[in-house]
Amino acid sequence: MVMRYGGHACNVTDPETFNALLLNGLASLLHHREAAL
Repeated sequence: MVMRYGGHACNVTDPETFNALLLNGLASLLHHREAAL
């Protein structure tokens, strides 16, 4: 799932889901960044 600017607004009412998506997104970015090195 790829969210563009403002895409997070739909999850504001569900903090746990929002946090899970946020953490998963950050983990994916870090993982891809490390893999690119």
